[in-house]
Amino acid sequence: MKLDELIKMSNDYGANSNYVLAGGGNTSVKSESKLYVKCSGAQLATMTSDEIVEMDRQKLNQILQKQYSTDDIVREREYLVDIMSAITDSNKKKRPSVEALLHNLFSYRYVLHIHPTLINGLTCSKDGKEAAKRLFGKDVLWIPSCKPGYILAQYCYEQMSEFKKKYGYTVKIMLLQNHGIFISADTVEEINDLFKNIEAALKKEVKKEPREEEIKDEKKEKTAEFLTGIMERKVIPVYMKEAGEYMKNTETVQPLLSPYTPDYIVYCGPYPLYLEDMNDVKETMRNFERENGMLPKIILVEGDGVYIMENNLDKAVRAKMLFEDAVKIVVYAESFGGAKPMSEELIQFIVHWEAESYRSSKI
Repeated sequence: MKLDELIKMSNDYGANSNYVLAGGGNTSVKSESKLYVKCSGAQLATMTSDEIVEMDRQKLNQILQKQYSTDDIVREREYLVDIMSAITDSNKKKRPSVEALLHNLFSYRYVLHIHPTLINGLTCSKDGKEAAKRLFGKDVLWIPSCKPGYILAQYCYEQMSEFKKKYGYTVKIMLLQNHGIFISADTVEEINDLFKNIEAALKKEVKKEPREEEIKDEKKEKTAEFLTGIMERKVIPVYMKEAGEYMKNTETVQPLLSPYTPDYIVYCGPYPLYLEDMNDVKETMRNFERENGMLPKIILVEGDGVYIMENNLDKAVRAKMLFEDAVKIVVYAESFGGAKPMSEELIQFIVHWEAESYRSSKI
């Protein structure tokens, strides 16, 4: 099978930071017997044929008929064995996207899964489900927040089956709460058209757009130098003006204290550290590490600004991008009843999920 169209679609969407950041999102194309899906951890913007995994569709279908353990850790271990056994690629070291099973469920040839900021303003909002129904009706299937991987695929399988029974055709567009969008069609051109229609409808609904304005100042640079010296890790400031506006006090900062998407957790950690003052920073950091099992990657300083702390500059830059994306999601969500973060149960699942640990190791 020629994979040129899949690669071009992946690169085109991946190159747009409004649609996907870093290693987020995944794509696939299928024949009657094979699924060709992006490798876990690969970046859509630069994806090549070497980062596509060939899989047996029949074996993937059989996974949905199996009974796995109810224990999260045991189930995911069992599921991983079956997913890896479905690989028919000659390179056995490749690992498919965590959503490979879900890609296989769509009856159409191509599948695009991305995390557009505007669309996640809807999927990460309190009134997202109602707004989606009002705007798109039966053209879109809304999937509430649930554990990704096997659990998500199993739930989508049930919902997609019900959709087909009800309407007589298979779904092409799914909106996943606190996650993103799936679009499937037999041509890339149709996927592009479907995506543009969703985007256009949401743009008409948005009452407030996030601003890209940055304000650089010496105070933030000095704070970053101070934190770098204390923690012996690279700390960089976030100059996004809109992010700084949430740092006024403990009330205004609330929307930025919890994650909204799995990608945020991968690149920014589950929780930021909020400092009301700069006294005893090192001890505060130690307490945070004891409570959370890790140091914070995002530091929010009241009345000052936002800082990214990582062990190298590349990782710090990625975390900065995901944090700024979260700010934009919060702003967009104001048009749909306000922002709704992930549940604590889902946050903890992703923090301890082996599949995301694997993806994190690739960045």
